[in-house]
Amino acid sequence: SGEVPVNATLQKYVETLPEWQQYLEQVQPPAPGEVERSITSLDEAVRLDASSAEAYAYRGAAKSAKRLYDEAVQDLDRALAINPSLTLALTTRGKIRAARNQHDQAVVDFDKALELSPNMLATTLHRAQSFEAMGKSDQAIADYKRVIKTIQDLGVGVVGLFVFGLEADTPDVFQNTWDFVKESGLDNVSFTIMTPYPGTPAR
Repeated sequence: SGEVPVNATLQKYVETLPEWQQYLEQVQPPAPGEVERSITSLDEAVRLDASSAEAYAYRGAAKSAKRLYDEAVQDLDRALAINPSLTLALTTRGKIRAARNQHDQAVVDFDKALELSPNMLATTLHRAQSFEAMGKSDQAIADYKRVIKTIQDLGVGVVGLFVFGLEADTPDVFQNTWDFVKESGLDNVSFTIMTPYPGTPAR
């Protein structure tokens, strides 16, 4: 008899997934209280059906958005124990690991997610960023190029925005950036320098 409220609770949350995906990829912030309401709703879904991998995955994503990383990982681990093929759980756990500078483990999660669903551009970008943090520039560049081509194949132009003058930059950064611009086929580019505004850590 508990199936109906479980499915209804999950369905109500799943209907908001497009907005959640936008938030989780940092495209736009959530409405005030949205995260808390979602967690409360998913607490009830988990209570009604502790075998629902989706409920754990969505709640883990919501807790990750609140930076409750330990609790989020617990939920994501539970979700993947029930269903190892949940790409949301894999990608979200990978992002948490990357945020904790556990980039080698993050790449493992991103790889698994992309094996299941190769066209997830945001996951590909997250993997590229982890590759960069690990010093694996060739793999990072390959992922960036893959994302650019996929977007262009859909008829959308891609603009590259580059900032010079970061602490890790060396004189090679100019030629390397220009080589990437030419090889990647970007539709347009913009270059600027890192500006050390007064009162910020850079000044």
